[in-house]
Amino acid sequence: MYETGFVITPPLLPTRPLLGIAYIIEFLKEKNIPVYLFDLNLLVYNKLPTEQKKLFIKDFFHFTPQWFYAILTRYPSLFITIKEWIRKYNIKFLGIPFYHTNYYFSLELIKFIKKYFPQIVVISGGPEIFYRQQYLNSLSDLIDYFVIGEGEEAIYNIITGKEKKNIIYGDNKIEFHKLPFPKFDEFPLKLYLRKNSLPIIFSKGCIRKCKFCTERKLFKKVEFKTPEQIYDEIMFYYRKYNTTWFVFYDSCLNQNIEKFEKLLKRLVNLPEGIVWEGQIVIRNDMDKSIFNLIKKSHCINLFIGLESGDDEVLKFMRKGFTVKVAENFIKNLQKNNINFELSIIVNYPGEQIKNLMNTLNFLKKNNLKRVAQINPYIPSIYDEVEIVQGFNFYEGIRRMKSSLEFLKENEIKILRPYIGNLVDGFKYLDICS
Repeated sequence: MYETGFVITPPLLPTRPLLGIAYIIEFLKEKNIPVYLFDLNLLVYNKLPTEQKKLFIKDFFHFTPQWFYAILTRYPSLFITIKEWIRKYNIKFLGIPFYHTNYYFSLELIKFIKKYFPQIVVISGGPEIFYRQQYLNSLSDLIDYFVIGEGEEAIYNIITGKEKKNIIYGDNKIEFHKLPFPKFDEFPLKLYLRKNSLPIIFSKGCIRKCKFCTERKLFKKVEFKTPEQIYDEIMFYYRKYNTTWFVFYDSCLNQNIEKFEKLLKRLVNLPEGIVWEGQIVIRNDMDKSIFNLIKKSHCINLFIGLESGDDEVLKFMRKGFTVKVAENFIKNLQKNNINFELSIIVNYPGEQIKNLMNTLNFLKKNNLKRVAQINPYIPSIYDEVEIVQGFNFYEGIRRMKSSLEFLKENEIKILRPYIGNLVDGFKYLDICS
């Protein structure tokens, strides 16, 4: 048999199950592959003292590698539990997803597993594998296969011996709307912090071409489910788990206005008490009636990547809208009493202090209530940004701190965990509390 296991390592926010892994598990189960899940992240979180649990939630993005090693030392039984789990289910293939926050812990776990179970085939994927492609060869003695991009068919081919390359660029041949949706049977849903909430997805890919974004490169094309599929999935979770809070994980729900409108019209008919949130992009071609539909469709919050309130920087970024368009878009959200939050990037190559001040004044002028995310621009070999002469990463840290001061002074709320969350080891100031 092809007994396959997945281990989710800390630290990740223990709010909801991982949607990507859930899709892969459901796909393998449909192919009659025995699949098991061990959420080590949840186990670690539940072992922490109360004060450390609070820190885990507020500050998990900034836990240093030393913290991971301390956890291993403090709770050696964690790895013993993993050994018992592997033996119990006779795991032959093991998938471990890599994220920005759990990279070091995942590597330590794989070293441990390979020491005691050298025969196990280890498969790694996730965003951090994509971002670290240039280092994958140096990890090939530790990890047997790397999956970059979509994992369903790639992992199935590895398990069944159809794939021989150790670095695989996953590209599902099966259309997105034909994939089985997750049932979450393997996930300990009662242990997640959001016990009445599940992730869901309407589309894959992104139509925007923002220069700094590498996420859109994970998917080669944009694909959608039907509004009826989404409605049926929501009702399945509602009836099976009494789930009433859904979070769309799409890069942008409104990238196709016609499909988005049809989705909203279907969601309007959800039972009272079911709510949703998701991410949309600023655009100038959304009719005012659609904003009204968003409110009627049980939406409780939207995340919007503004990134800058300065036309010059928006053009540098290739965001696809102007300050004027953003202002009109925000006014339509406010007129319809739709809750929303923004993200900001500071120190983008070419940004001057005057540009940053334009962004901060934009937030104040437009009566913004909450900023969800602020990060300095961080170069990636996979983005399309032209690094200007004299670019200084540490200037980005300084600009982020001064921006936080401005937000505090103007009583604009900050969502603490996502402030500087892309900066390794950065500890921000007390103004985030």
